[in-house]
Amino acid sequence: MFFCGTRLDNTICFDSEISFTANLINLDAAAMNIPVSPTSPPPLSNSLQCKLLVLIAMDPVFLASMGAKVITAAIGIVLMVFAAYYEKITVMVHPNARFIIRSHFYIVIASGLAIVAINGIDFVRLIRYRIGHRDEICDIAPLPAWVGGVFQFLLIFGNNNSTTFLTALCVERTIATIKAQSYEKWRASKIGKILSFVAIMINVPILGWIFGTNDYSETTPLTTTTASSFEAGGFCIRIMTAFELAGLLVFVVLFAVNVRRRRAQSRLGASLAYKYQVQENVVGYEIIFPIAFLHCASYTVTYLIIMIAAAILTGNSANDGLAVTRLLSVYDFTVAYVILLPVLIIYKTVRKAKKPAKVFITAPREQQLVNETNQYFAMLSAQLNA
Repeated sequence: MFFCGTRLDNTICFDSEISFTANLINLDAAAMNIPVSPTSPPPLSNSLQCKLLVLIAMDPVFLASMGAKVITAAIGIVLMVFAAYYEKITVMVHPNARFIIRSHFYIVIASGLAIVAINGIDFVRLIRYRIGHRDEICDIAPLPAWVGGVFQFLLIFGNNNSTTFLTALCVERTIATIKAQSYEKWRASKIGKILSFVAIMINVPILGWIFGTNDYSETTPLTTTTASSFEAGGFCIRIMTAFELAGLLVFVVLFAVNVRRRRAQSRLGASLAYKYQVQENVVGYEIIFPIAFLHCASYTVTYLIIMIAAAILTGNSANDGLAVTRLLSVYDFTVAYVILLPVLIIYKTVRKAKKPAKVFITAPREQQLVNETNQYFAMLSAQLNA
């Protein structure tokens, strides 16, 4: 989430030219002796882009935030690969849910790679200037728009799909709740694969709109898309924010429904398959809730900051342009998810590995009662079905 706009290490296109240009042109026009248009400014000339890049290079807040994102995302990628390989906690949920959750892991890795690439490219360019390297024509040469487009595509693909995959998980958990009587019999992951495919396809028109409207004939100061993608990027943010909030709300409702079912007296007359599925639905939220909450918190807060800043930057308060741009760079919480998710998974895996030994040592009688109860229900089911 670097400077104002698409660079927000996020899907977004409140764009290099619209935000960064429209406001910083006015902000620094007096210092640069550049006439300011009272209406929307035209795309940046290369000379102005060069001057703006120098301003960014001399700002320690920008450099520090970019460097921190590169390091954080790189560590998160390593931890995520480790967690995805060794985790043992997704086995507690249905194969459909497990497929979606593990697919979400790989999508987060893709987002992390994009964050490292985008911030890394710009960080190296700006640091080269700080240590004395200058390009012949421009102190810091702007980038071709296609360069920003390629890396932004990977970033937006990762960010959007990490959201829509959790939405797919929300749909799967809804099916598991509604079909609790028979869902346990569907042990294959077919539904999970179908929902994952739908989650990807939802983003196809959005990505097509964003990158179809990108102007590849322009240059960009940083690794971002162009101003022509502004409308598509803003729409994308609003859609993803709605998915985040709706998904978290549905997870809460489904959890409450399953807890109520488990406590209901009527469960005594239900089948063992029904009891097992309800229990799995409840226990599964031990992993689903933290993931959904972390994702919603990091992404929704960032999206809201983007939308608020976009309203400011496209208004007349030009003097706030640089301050808001700095705020966007510092308060990009999406990168935090890249490292918090694997930490959560590793913690849950270690805790799960220790839990059986603890139960056996400190509460052998309780474990014995659980085993006796399971045997009782198995015998009762056999008698009823005889």
